[in-house]
Amino acid sequence: MIVSGLGPLIFQTALYPIAERIFGPIMVARISGVLSIPILTAYPYIALLSGFMLAFTLNLASIVKNVLSVSFLEIKLLKKIATNL
Repeated sequence: MIVSGLGPLIFQTALYPIAERIFGPIMVARISGVLSIPILTAYPYIALLSGFMLAFTLNLASIVKNVLSVSFLEIKLLKKIATNL
């Protein structure tokens, strides 16, 4: 859990501002939505693994999914703030 929570924290503080400047916030949300689909569809195949590879792959998939959901939720929050102004 600590590893899965550390990924979004690092992404939010270091990588998201760079990605937002380059692509814009809407495009970052679109990219994260598109990239999350293969990760979510890979979970049944991840369940076929065992031992260390299962733990490693599951942690990696969880980190990536959390990072992508953080960027998507950031856009929803920005939209809500913009409509209230």
